[in-house]
Amino acid sequence: MAAVPVLYACVSMAKAHGHIPEWLDTPPISLAGIHEPEATVYRTGFPLITAALFFLEIPVILLIRAGLQSAPISEVGPAVAADDGGGETAGAGGSSRGRAAALQDREAALATLERASLVARIAFAGLALQGVIPLQGMGDVAGLVHVMGANIFFLLSIYHGACVLWCTATLTADAAGATSLPVSRSADTVGWWFRAFVLLSAFFPTLPAMVLHPGTGPVDVEATVASSALVKEAVASGGDVAAAQRQAINHANHMRNMESAGFAQWWMVGAIVFYYALYSRDLWMMGRANLHRISPRMRSMGLSAVPAMLGFAGVPAHA
Repeated sequence: MAAVPVLYACVSMAKAHGHIPEWLDTPPISLAGIHEPEATVYRTGFPLITAALFFLEIPVILLIRAGLQSAPISEVGPAVAADDGGGETAGAGGSSRGRAAALQDREAALATLERASLVARIAFAGLALQGVIPLQGMGDVAGLVHVMGANIFFLLSIYHGACVLWCTATLTADAAGATSLPVSRSADTVGWWFRAFVLLSAFFPTLPAMVLHPGTGPVDVEATVASSALVKEAVASGGDVAAAQRQAINHANHMRNMESAGFAQWWMVGAIVFYYALYSRDLWMMGRANLHRISPRMRSMGLSAVPAMLGFAGVPAHA
């Protein structure tokens, strides 16, 4: 949740210094990193958010991988062998053909998980890139790089989440209702579907957020703020009022587009940030499930009180 204070500080400072109009309720996030002093917070805050995401994603992926690798074949599924004339179906504890299909499912899930991890790191690099390169002030090429970095983060984060959800849906509960992966769909049905809903909600505003992004056109906030003054001046001086009105309408349309782009951005960023924040819960659940392996090592290192401090009940501090 490191993103929340960074975004709040940048937008608040930009509005306080008049860099974003007060009446722009949902400004595109990129506008909060153009001018000083908020630009410094923007350029330093997003790389820090990137680092936090790296340190959160790595242990989550490692624990999911461990759960997949340690799962009994009876949990891997549903594995249905290809029908090549015999019409055999690979059951949970069935034929050797079914076991081979289940092993293939496991290998496919592990390969997808590796791809999800790689994609996440590229996405995080895009987040850092759009943070250190502002939307405006370093040339048009820099603005395009900024937009590209933001889009890489958005799109690859959604793809990463979809891969992780698919991997955690490949395990089925055994006869006792247990599974080797506590964040799998069978073990944590409500949590799994909630994560899927959060990720899906991030997908819908993607197109308007990219198409209406101010980086796809001129960022003309100052001229927009002055648009109403142009009409008043034209009326007072007897100038071309119609031309001034057309200019004001163009500015107003531009601001409406930015309002829409900002709303789509905040929706999408909020959903993605919330999805990654759920990894903290997943990490806690998987750590708690694997504490019987971790706890002896903690005791040998003199850290026997740590499990109780983390709220893992039922694990004695001393053996």
